[in-house]
Amino acid sequence: MFPFSFDNQLKNMNCIVKMSEDPHSLDRGYNTLIYFYGKMIYLDTNRVFIGAYEFFINSRKTLFHRFFRYIQHIPDDILKDISQYL
Repeated sequence: MFPFSFDNQLKNMNCIVKMSEDPHSLDRGYNTLIYFYGKMIYLDTNRVFIGAYEFFINSRKTLFHRFFRYIQHIPDDILKDISQYL
């Protein structure tokens, strides 16, 4: 996990945005999936992990997923889009 204060720094960063139909929405709303390429550094070990910060916002505009995913676990279609930032 990463601190919520980090979110403000992401506002000016390039990102990948995907939309998908929300199967639970009665008004045919869409979920927003936002990916930011980045690194996570664990200060106690100085280990660096490359991946993407994920933010998933449902059709009701509620943040329901906020996660760092290692590069080897990113779906291929997202990895292809993120590769432009590598």
